[in-house]
Amino acid sequence: MPSKSPREPRVMAFIATGGVLGFVAGSGVFLLTDDNGQYSARTAVGYLAVFGMLLGALLGTVVAALLAGRRR
Repeated sequence: MPSKSPREPRVMAFIATGGVLGFVAGSGVFLLTDDNGQYSARTAVGYLAVFGMLLGALLGTVVAALLAGRRR
């Protein structure tokens, strides 16, 4: 009987989830901080959301790699 290999984590799901959570976190940072008047509200939300999305996707990738490495 062939042995079943353990399931590998779905890396794209981790990246997408991290990106969405980062986007929400970046938008939340805008809502929780004071407006300094340097950027418009749309620009500030955009920058913080994209930055949060990139960090979240990177963190999701690291978590997926760690989980994949543990299973081997």
